[in-house]
Amino acid sequence: MKRYDVVLIGRAGIDLYSDDLGAPLDQARHFMKYVGGTTANTAVGCVRYGMKVALLTKVSKDPLGKFIKDYLSRNGVDTSYIKEDPEAFVGIALAAIFLGKDPEFIFYRPPGLTADLRITKDDIPVDVIRDSKVLEVTGTGLTETPSYETNLYAVNIAKANNTEVLFNLDWRESLWRSVKSDERIQRYLSIIKHADIIVGGVPEWLAATGASNIDEAIDYVRRVNKSMKGMIITRGSEDVTAYWGGQVINVPAFRVNILKTLGAGDAFLAAFLYGYLYLMPSGWSMKDVLRFANAAAAIVVTRHSCSEAMPTFDEVMMLIKNHDKKV
Repeated sequence: MKRYDVVLIGRAGIDLYSDDLGAPLDQARHFMKYVGGTTANTAVGCVRYGMKVALLTKVSKDPLGKFIKDYLSRNGVDTSYIKEDPEAFVGIALAAIFLGKDPEFIFYRPPGLTADLRITKDDIPVDVIRDSKVLEVTGTGLTETPSYETNLYAVNIAKANNTEVLFNLDWRESLWRSVKSDERIQRYLSIIKHADIIVGGVPEWLAATGASNIDEAIDYVRRVNKSMKGMIITRGSEDVTAYWGGQVINVPAFRVNILKTLGAGDAFLAAFLYGYLYLMPSGWSMKDVLRFANAAAAIVVTRHSCSEAMPTFDEVMMLIKNHDKKV
């Protein structure tokens, strides 16, 4: 019996989301502060379903770093392995929110000084990865050194210890500006060829593989990783497609009144991980799990925050039940 369900490596930062709905960033004046970053959000989402979760990252040694660690700890994430870096800053994402539309956002992540990208091999507890069912790594973790080498090191530990690897492609174009496209594809490939499950939106699949369309991207991944369990393509408010067990499974998204699109992918991942680790062994199909994950994402896009918006199992099932009543 492994001690953790999921161990994640990656971004834990600050989200500043405008309360002046509809106002662009140059005009917005009022912001709410939340803990953010895809792995922090996903970690909180996993805990909401009762899973045991640890986050491996670095934060600044200042009030913002303390805010992140305290929030994650209060929400049940094991923060024992989050290191404080006195020379670094946590990443900040500022977003202007437009009802039902994509947000306007800016990442403040100073090159070489962003805490979560300064994680080293010495910060990786081998026993924690060995003692987890799943390790999740992200594309953003590959954008700089030493984080890139550290993520690859962690993946190799996982593969040697029967820990499955979920790769969240997590493509953020602005964070790759200093890396040439060939090098970017090579870095993605170094994780893709070891991953058990890969999840990402269409632009993320294209950026990770250099392919010109999604079919070409899928073929590329199949060639370089013949032992892959599954590939999942998310499309926001459209269908999710999974290549799983020799099948192609399409599951439609839930129609809701969208406040903002941020956080949907993180909610999807957390719900998917719970479904994969707990619901499928109890008899759920992959189609059922994807529908559950879509419902979780639909809840988060109706709420202002990301990490605080992550739903519980009962909330997700209630949305599904209410939706099915109307059909």
